[in-house]
Amino acid sequence: MDSIMDSLEDFFTDMLRDSIKGMLENMFSTMDSVVLYASDELEKNPESWNSGIFSLIREISINAIAPIAVIILTLVVCYDFLSRFMDKSSRDMDIEVVAKLCLKLSIGIYLLNHCFDFTMGVFAMGQKAVSYATGTILGTTTLDFNLYSTFESQLEKLSLGGLFGVLLIIIIMEIISVVSVILIMVITTSRMIEIYIYTSAAPIPFATLTNREWSNVGNNYIKNLFALSFQAFFMMVVVGLYHSLINNIVVSETESITWTLSKCMGLSVILVLMLWKCGSISKSVFNAI
Repeated sequence: MDSIMDSLEDFFTDMLRDSIKGMLENMFSTMDSVVLYASDELEKNPESWNSGIFSLIREISINAIAPIAVIILTLVVCYDFLSRFMDKSSRDMDIEVVAKLCLKLSIGIYLLNHCFDFTMGVFAMGQKAVSYATGTILGTTTLDFNLYSTFESQLEKLSLGGLFGVLLIIIIMEIISVVSVILIMVITTSRMIEIYIYTSAAPIPFATLTNREWSNVGNNYIKNLFALSFQAFFMMVVVGLYHSLINNIVVSETESITWTLSKCMGLSVILVLMLWKCGSISKSVFNAI
């Protein structure tokens, strides 16, 4: 009976050891795939992400929202004119005041005619920053160490229970890696949809920029545009920091494999949390409401 139990224990021990070997040798390949997927998605601008939706949003902005923005611009200029007229110090409307109002109207019309180009220019700046960050991250922070070769001697000495604990930690890390992929997909997709929504309504906030009292609408809109644009950059920075921290973990035979894997798992959890916070971080940087 004891020989049967010993044989079963040896069988499961060898099976777990082989499973751990395969998973350790390819443990960081998933995270490298996450970086490649993130860099590919985050480098796309609104037009390259989905050209069909981009054309639809452009038509909506020009044909549906722009006429409404023209009405708002007219109301803003008329409000400014009436405010100056009601002001006792400006009762006598001279040519300078009329010229200023005409200049504001001209600037407003110019902004409405080119607001779509301005919004795309903001996102182009963000994509340029992402492309520079991606080149640095992919070029200097590749996860290229093999944990199995380092801890092979420790794995040979572990009992069935110890091997099961190591396998459980590795499985949790793989789950976190999959969660990271899903989270990046959700964030990038929702961010791009939000960009399309913001872009479609661009003429309305741009129409308020010519008036001092109403300009806070347009100013806050522009801040949010920059926040959305540079959110992708902050996400790439987070991924790069994660890779650097993983590479800086001291991997030696003197450390326990369980302790090393626990540190890697903790950093993976931090990656997921920080990716989720990149939107609020970007808004905080640009003081967007």
